[in-house]
Amino acid sequence: MRVVFAVLLTTAAATTLAFDPEWGGTWKFFGTLLGVYAALGAWAIYRMWDEGILRAVFKFKSGDFAIGAITGLVLLVGSWLGRATITPAGSDEQAWVLYVYLMVGDPAVVQSSVLVILALLAIATLEEIVWRAMVLDQLMQRYGDRRSWPLSAVLYSLSLLPTAFTLRGPAGLNPILPLAALGCGLVWGFMGRLFGRLPPLIISHMIFTYFAAVQFRLPGF
Repeated sequence: MRVVFAVLLTTAAATTLAFDPEWGGTWKFFGTLLGVYAALGAWAIYRMWDEGILRAVFKFKSGDFAIGAITGLVLLVGSWLGRATITPAGSDEQAWVLYVYLMVGDPAVVQSSVLVILALLAIATLEEIVWRAMVLDQLMQRYGDRRSWPLSAVLYSLSLLPTAFTLRGPAGLNPILPLAALGCGLVWGFMGRLFGRLPPLIISHMIFTYFAAVQFRLPGF
């Protein structure tokens, strides 16, 4: 469990630092998350290589893209419906969503920047390597298949809990990212347990991230 706690503490610290509102839309935001997850991802890959499972975990099979695309889009629709319920238009809670997207930056700028898009997709990929490969594997060894994947989703959500404080608004603490991580983490954790491989999870996470962040439009801004 030392590995799990190390990942949780490291990612929570990186989240606290990166999601400083003054860093919104800057390379300090992207660089912090990318740097920390790159280091953790390298550690995870080394452990998988040392255990002789690296090739099996990254093995691509027919149907992986379709599975990833469908689940990514379903999660995207679910996130839109959730936002409409939690942050109705014109309410103080709507600011929560705005603050989250201000961290990514101006949508027009983001969409025109290949580097920013690649950074977002790289972070999504590395998160899967860390959380649904290394962390989930550690939890499965300790708690078994049935309890490990929901627990991994809870821990993934906790890693983003600092954003509730750094991105709080007129309505109070901001629950958007922790709740999104919990919901998506449950789906990706179950997929990780079901398939035992990363490609469909990575594709799902990348598609969700691209359409949620890069293609986002907020009317009136």
